[in-house]
Amino acid sequence: MRLAGTERLAVPHGALWSVLGDPERLAEALPHVDDLVRLEDGGFEATIRPALALGEVPFRTVWRRDGGVAGETLSFAVEGRSEEYLLELHADLRLTGGDDGATTLAWNVDCGFTGTMRAVGQRVLPAIVRHQVQLVLAAAARQASAATEGGGP
Repeated sequence: MRLAGTERLAVPHGALWSVLGDPERLAEALPHVDDLVRLEDGGFEATIRPALALGEVPFRTVWRRDGGVAGETLSFAVEGRSEEYLLELHADLRLTGGDDGATTLAWNVDCGFTGTMRAVGQRVLPAIVRHQVQLVLAAAARQASAATEGGGP
Protein backbone atom coordinates (compact mmCIF):
# COMPACT_ATOMS: atom_id res chain seq x y z
CA MET A 1 0.00 0.00 0.00
CA ARG A 2 1.44 3.33 -1.07
CA LEU A 3 0.19 6.60 0.33
CA ALA A 4 1.35 10.19 0.01
CA GLY A 5 0.39 13.60 1.28
CA THR A 6 1.53 17.10 2.04
CA GLU A 7 1.17 18.99 5.30
CA ARG A 8 1.95 22.63 6.06
CA LEU A 9 3.16 23.00 9.63
CA ALA A 10 3.49 26.35 11.40
CA VAL A 11 6.97 25.65 12.76
CA PRO A 12 10.44 26.51 11.45
CA HIS A 13 12.15 23.98 9.20
CA GLY A 14 15.18 23.49 11.49
CA ALA A 15 13.08 22.90 14.60
CA LEU A 16 10.91 20.31 12.85
CA TRP A 17 13.96 18.64 11.32
CA SER A 18 15.56 18.30 14.77
CA VAL A 19 12.47 16.49 16.11
CA LEU A 20 11.99 14.12 13.18
CA GLY A 21 15.71 13.40 12.85
CA ASP A 22 16.28 12.50 16.52
CA PRO A 23 15.19 8.93 17.36
CA GLU A 24 14.09 9.73 20.91
CA ARG A 25 12.15 12.83 19.94
CA LEU A 26 10.60 11.06 16.96
CA ALA A 27 9.55 8.18 19.22
CA GLU A 28 7.85 10.71 21.52
CA ALA A 29 5.83 11.90 18.52
CA LEU A 30 4.67 8.39 17.58
CA PRO A 31 1.25 7.53 19.03
CA HIS A 32 0.92 4.58 21.40
CA VAL A 33 4.65 3.82 21.84
CA ASP A 34 6.18 1.75 24.66
CA ASP A 35 9.63 0.42 25.47
CA LEU A 36 11.93 2.67 23.45
CA VAL A 37 15.46 1.26 23.10
CA ARG A 38 18.05 3.29 21.19
CA LEU A 39 20.29 1.16 18.94
CA GLU A 40 24.01 1.66 18.42
CA ASP A 41 23.51 2.30 14.69
CA GLY A 42 21.34 5.37 15.43
CA GLY A 43 18.00 3.60 15.01
CA PHE A 44 15.65 2.50 17.73
CA GLU A 45 13.33 -0.30 18.75
CA ALA A 46 9.88 0.40 20.13
CA THR A 47 6.58 -1.33 20.69
CA ILE A 48 3.80 0.50 18.89
CA ARG A 49 0.17 -0.23 19.65
CA PRO A 50 -1.97 1.19 16.85
CA ALA A 51 -5.71 0.99 17.37
CA LEU A 52 -6.99 -0.84 14.31
CA ALA A 53 -10.31 -2.31 13.26
CA LEU A 54 -8.99 -5.57 14.73
CA GLY A 55 -8.45 -3.90 18.11
CA GLU A 56 -5.11 -2.87 19.56
CA VAL A 57 -2.34 -4.83 17.86
CA PRO A 58 1.10 -4.40 19.49
CA PHE A 59 4.04 -4.51 17.07
CA ARG A 60 7.67 -4.69 18.15
CA THR A 61 9.34 -2.43 15.59
CA VAL A 62 12.87 -1.57 14.53
CA TRP A 63 13.31 1.90 13.01
CA ARG A 64 16.37 2.75 10.94
CA ARG A 65 17.30 5.89 9.04
CA ASP A 66 17.57 4.87 5.42
CA GLY A 67 19.46 7.48 3.43
CA GLY A 68 18.04 10.94 2.92
CA VAL A 69 19.69 14.30 2.36
CA ALA A 70 20.65 16.22 5.50
CA GLY A 71 18.32 19.13 6.10
CA GLU A 72 16.03 18.17 3.22
CA THR A 73 14.83 14.56 3.29
CA LEU A 74 14.48 11.87 5.92
CA SER A 75 13.91 8.24 5.02
CA PHE A 76 13.03 5.46 7.44
CA ALA A 77 12.87 1.71 7.05
CA VAL A 78 10.69 0.04 9.66
CA GLU A 79 10.18 -3.65 10.34
CA GLY A 80 7.62 -4.84 12.84
CA ARG A 81 6.29 -8.07 14.23
CA SER A 82 3.28 -8.91 16.35
CA GLU A 83 2.15 -12.31 17.55
CA GLU A 84 0.61 -13.05 14.17
CA TYR A 85 1.45 -10.23 11.75
CA LEU A 86 4.46 -8.73 10.03
CA LEU A 87 4.79 -5.07 9.09
CA GLU A 88 7.21 -3.51 6.62
CA LEU A 89 7.17 0.23 6.14
CA HIS A 90 9.30 2.70 4.25
CA ALA A 91 8.70 6.40 4.79
CA ASP A 92 10.20 9.36 2.93
CA LEU A 93 9.78 12.88 4.31
CA ARG A 94 10.77 16.00 2.36
CA LEU A 95 10.89 19.22 4.36
CA THR A 96 10.82 22.63 2.70
CA GLY A 97 11.08 25.80 4.75
CA GLY A 98 9.06 28.84 3.78
CA ASP A 99 9.80 32.54 4.13
CA ASP A 100 6.94 32.77 6.61
CA GLY A 101 8.68 30.45 9.12
CA ALA A 102 6.42 27.50 8.32
CA THR A 103 7.49 24.16 6.88
CA THR A 104 5.89 22.17 4.10
CA LEU A 105 6.35 18.45 4.58
CA ALA A 106 5.66 16.07 1.71
CA TRP A 107 5.47 12.44 2.78
CA ASN A 108 5.36 9.07 1.04
CA VAL A 109 4.69 5.84 2.90
CA ASP A 110 4.91 2.37 1.41
CA CYS A 111 3.74 -0.26 3.87
CA GLY A 112 2.69 -3.85 3.87
CA PHE A 113 1.10 -6.22 6.34
CA THR A 114 0.69 -9.96 6.38
CA GLY A 115 -2.10 -12.26 7.45
CA THR A 116 -5.62 -11.40 8.45
CA MET A 117 -4.70 -7.76 8.96
CA ARG A 118 -3.98 -7.42 5.26
CA ALA A 119 -7.15 -9.19 4.18
CA VAL A 120 -9.54 -7.63 6.69
CA GLY A 121 -7.95 -4.22 6.78
CA GLN A 122 -7.25 -3.51 3.14
CA ARG A 123 -10.16 -1.06 2.91
CA VAL A 124 -9.56 0.71 6.21
CA LEU A 125 -5.76 0.58 6.48
CA PRO A 126 -5.16 3.58 4.16
CA ALA A 127 -7.34 5.79 6.36
CA ILE A 128 -5.65 4.48 9.51
CA VAL A 129 -2.15 5.04 8.10
CA ARG A 130 -3.05 8.58 6.97
CA HIS A 131 -4.48 9.32 10.42
CA GLN A 132 -1.34 7.97 12.12
CA VAL A 133 0.87 10.17 9.88
CA GLN A 134 -1.22 13.22 10.82
CA LEU A 135 -0.92 12.37 14.53
CA VAL A 136 2.87 12.01 14.27
CA LEU A 137 3.29 15.27 12.37
CA ALA A 138 1.04 17.19 14.76
CA ALA A 139 2.98 15.86 17.76
CA ALA A 140 6.32 16.64 16.07
CA ALA A 141 5.11 20.17 15.30
CA ARG A 142 4.10 20.66 18.96
CA GLN A 143 7.55 19.50 20.09
CA ALA A 144 9.28 21.75 17.55
CA SER A 145 7.13 24.72 18.55
CA ALA A 146 7.82 24.16 22.25
CA ALA A 147 11.56 23.91 21.58
CA THR A 148 11.47 27.12 19.50
CA GLU A 149 9.53 29.02 22.16
CA GLY A 150 11.64 27.64 25.00
CA GLY A 151 14.94 27.97 23.19
CA GLY A 152 15.83 24.30 23.80
CA PRO A 153 16.06 21.16 21.65
